[in-house]
Amino acid sequence: MENMREINTSEVHDDRYAQYFDLLYGEGSGRPGCDYIENIFRRFSSHRVNTILDIGCRTGNQAIALAGRGYQVTGVDPSSTMIAAATAKADLTGLFIDFRVLDPRRMLLDRIFDACLNTAGSIGRIIDAGELVSSFR
Repeated sequence: MENMREINTSEVHDDRYAQYFDLLYGEGSGRPGCDYIENIFRRFSSHRVNTILDIGCRTGNQAIALAGRGYQVTGVDPSSTMIAAATAKADLTGLFIDFRVLDPRRMLLDRIFDACLNTAGSIGRIIDAGELVSSFR
């Protein structure tokens, strides 16, 4: 573990990756997962889910799809380029989604959410156990 270095998010989320993200994963990639996510909400939540935090939202596909189903969504990503792309796409739909540039390891938000998602797997890139615990808090 001593040889492992902290991942610089600008190396992972550079302009080129944001530019090609939707080409690689499909711009509509958020829609198919909504039924699955809503089934999880119904099965495991003791109350109705209205507000969702989407950690590592990338270009906003999942956040936009969920907002289109009536959820209040906040999407966070460490890449300003990803958030700019997400905001531009949301603006085209007329949906309001609170997109923010935040590092999931150090984010502080001013509210509590009914559900938290990490469908793009960014939490899995945190290799330090202390930072992982801190992120969940």
